[in-house]
Amino acid sequence: MTAHDAEPTEPAPAMDDAQRAAIVADTVRRLDRDRYRAALFAPSPQREHLLSLFAFNIELARVREEVSEAMLGEIRLEWWREALERAQAGETVGHPVADALALARRRCVLPDDLLTDMIDARQSDLAATPMPDQTHLEDYLARTAGTVFQLAGYILGQRDERTAHLARHAGIAFGLTGIMRALPVHRAQGLLMLPRAELGAAGVQTGDVRQGKVSDALVDELGRLRKAAEAHRAVAAEEFVALPAQARPAFLPLALVRGQLRALAKPGRDPLREVPKPQPFTGLLRMWLANATGRIP
Repeated sequence: MTAHDAEPTEPAPAMDDAQRAAIVADTVRRLDRDRYRAALFAPSPQREHLLSLFAFNIELARVREEVSEAMLGEIRLEWWREALERAQAGETVGHPVADALALARRRCVLPDDLLTDMIDARQSDLAATPMPDQTHLEDYLARTAGTVFQLAGYILGQRDERTAHLARHAGIAFGLTGIMRALPVHRAQGLLMLPRAELGAAGVQTGDVRQGKVSDALVDELGRLRKAAEAHRAVAAEEFVALPAQARPAFLPLALVRGQLRALAKPGRDPLREVPKPQPFTGLLRMWLANATGRIP
């Protein structure tokens, strides 16, 4: 155990808003290119607030990767809870992402309970066991990716129940697809996010998955998960049509899901070893079309 393990990214020296925004934007550009591109469609200053939210999500998502023990991950998550509490009191903490998020929270009136729940949901990342079942997995995705969509909608002025419904389905579709795309990386890290009950019912042994054994049963189960992701994508796409134009950038990553699911279904692909190659130009075109037409392609 080291002090570095227990703390988040080192606080930066005192900086002005422009310097902080540049650091946040660079973090998202490097580590979450899809959401970075979506944010480019939003007007400034909302774009900067979106990037702050996305950077916060990155910080939480990489806690598990950057600690050597689960307890150290708990300490990092608690640091973020305390940073939010200090932000409520109008304090800064010297961390560019935390301070940028605090600004977005004040300017856009982001609900503290949603931000805190994003932190709490990430405790599941620290467990080495698979998700118990599909219900737990979808709840986790709704609280992580879904809440990112919902808060992005808040930043762009959408706070109604219909948008919250859209955000939940978008988060589950985007998250399920991301889990399947990242399966080779997760397996190498000893992490398995697939639902244990459904794997067992399909005759898939989690030990075989961890060892890289691809069975017909696993291929079928991943096909079922792709269908589930597509079903959530379809619901979200229907709701997207009703969004006002200024709120569309919050949900543009949803435009990538159908193409990613097709890549996952490519015949002969090894789902435990081959990460589908990103297609940045095609993805950007899909987001442009969704933003311009109000329809998810």
